[in-house]
Amino acid sequence: MGERKLKHLTIFLFVIFLVGFVSAEFEMGSPSHSILQEYTEGEVIKGWINISFDNEPNSSLFKDSFGNSITLLELLNENSDFIYNTTDGNVSNSSFQRLYLDNGNFLTSGSGNHTYQLNLSNIEIFSENITILAEIEDVNATLQEKQEELEDIKNELEKLENFSKSSLTSALNIKNIEAELNNLTSAYENASTEEEYDEILSNLSKIEIPKNVSITTSADAITFYPQKSKINLYILESIGGGSYESGEEDKYKNSVLAWQQENIDATLTFKEFSANYEDSEIPVLRIFELGLNKKKDINYDSYIILSEIDSLEFKQDYNQIKIQDYLYIKFTENTKTIAFSTTENISFSELPLFLAPGLNELVLSDEIPDILVSEEETEKESKWLTFVLIIVLLLIIGFVLYLVLQTWYKKKYERYLFKNKNDLYNIVTYIHHAKEKNMDNKKIVDNLRKAGWSYEQIKYVMRKYVGKRTGMYEIPVGKILKKKNEKGNNLRRSPPK
Repeated sequence: MGERKLKHLTIFLFVIFLVGFVSAEFEMGSPSHSILQEYTEGEVIKGWINISFDNEPNSSLFKDSFGNSITLLELLNENSDFIYNTTDGNVSNSSFQRLYLDNGNFLTSGSGNHTYQLNLSNIEIFSENITILAEIEDVNATLQEKQEELEDIKNELEKLENFSKSSLTSALNIKNIEAELNNLTSAYENASTEEEYDEILSNLSKIEIPKNVSITTSADAITFYPQKSKINLYILESIGGGSYESGEEDKYKNSVLAWQQENIDATLTFKEFSANYEDSEIPVLRIFELGLNKKKDINYDSYIILSEIDSLEFKQDYNQIKIQDYLYIKFTENTKTIAFSTTENISFSELPLFLAPGLNELVLSDEIPDILVSEEETEKESKWLTFVLIIVLLLIIGFVLYLVLQTWYKKKYERYLFKNKNDLYNIVTYIHHAKEKNMDNKKIVDNLRKAGWSYEQIKYVMRKYVGKRTGMYEIPVGKILKKKNEKGNNLRRSPPK
C-alpha cells in the first residue's frame, strides 16, 4: 500500500508540474494590441502589446512569423517607461502596461499581403494581416530577371529544328509572355505610386518561365498498329462512303486492321518535351512522326484518320480535311511522312489514329488478324505473369507473417495467457495432483473451467504438461541458417588439394 500511495503522489506532483510548465505566466489586457498595417520591405513592425507578467523568465523569447526574435529582457530595455521588477531572473508588473515593439528589431520581408504573428515562449500573442509594399528597386530587378529568363529559353529553343521550335514556342506561350513583360515594362516606366509598383510586382510573380526544356521520352520508328477501340466506323463511312451492318462492327474493325497489315508498313517516331521549372519538371509537348510505305499498288483511295487532340499542329499542310471531331488525309503516294504535335498527355500506343480504305473495299472475314492474335497472346502472357508475381508475393508475405507469428507463439504466447507466473504454476500443480489421483482429462478440464480458467489457458497447460506442441508448427530457420554458415566455414577451412 505504501508503494501505491507513493506512486499516486508522484503522478499527482508530475501533473501539477506539467500544468505549471505549460501555463503562460503573462496576461493580455483589453485592448490587447495595436500595430501599423502597411510597411515597406525591411521596415520595423510598429505598435504595442498590452501585457502584464507574473514571474515570467526574463529569457523568454518573443518570436514573429518572419523569423525575428528578441528576449523579454532585451525588449524591456528598449521600453524605458515600462515599470516592472525582477526576482531571481523573473519579471513581474502589477498592472497591464503597453510594451512597444518599435525598437524590437521585428523586420518585415517579402512584398505582398502577409499574416503577421507574434509569439512569446511559443504562445501566440496576436495575429494580424499586414501589407508590405514593393520597393521600386524590387520591381526593376524582377523585371530584368524575367526578361533574362525569357531570352535564355528563346535561345535554347533556337537550337531545335524548326517544327519542334515553333510547337514549343506555342506550347510554352512564349509570345504571350513576351507581350505581357513588355506591357509590365511600360507600366513600370509610367508608375508613380507604391500601389502601382505593388500591382506590377504581383503580376510579375504570376509569370512562370522554364529554366530549360528537355526530351524526357522518345521512341524511334516503332511499328504502328492502332488500338481496335480507336477505329471509328461511323467516321470512316462519312469519309469513304459505303456502309456497315449493325452488329458486325467487330468484323469490320478486324478487317481494317487486316487491311493495314496486308497493304501498309506504318512506323511511329515519338518525342516528349518537358519544361524544367525551379522545383518541377512538367511534360508540355509531344511530337509524332508517322512513316507510311505501301507494300503494293492500291488503285483506290485510302485515308489517314486522326481524332482531334489538344493544340494539334501539323508540320506542314497535308491537305487535311476536318469532319466533325476528326481530321483525315488522303494517302495517294507510295510513301508518306506526316508529323504533328500536341499538348495532350497521350502516349504513342494510345494515339487515336487509324488507316483504312472506304468500307466497300474491306474484305470481311471471321479470321482474327495476326496483329490481334499477337496482342491477345501478349495480353494473356502479361496477365499470367502478373498472376504468378502476385501469388509469389502473397507466398512471401504469408511466409514472413508465419515466421512472425511463430516467434510470437514461441516467446510471448505463454506470457500473454498467464500475466502472473504464479497462475501458471498453480494450474500445473493442480493438473499434476489430479493425474496422480487418476482423474481423467475431461474431469480436470471441467474443474478448471469452474475455477475460472479459460479454455485457451487450460488447453495450453494440458498440452505442455504431456510434452505436446503448444504453438505453431515451427520452421527451424535458425538451424537452417546455422548449418549453412557451418558448411560455408568448412569449405573455407578446407585446404586445396
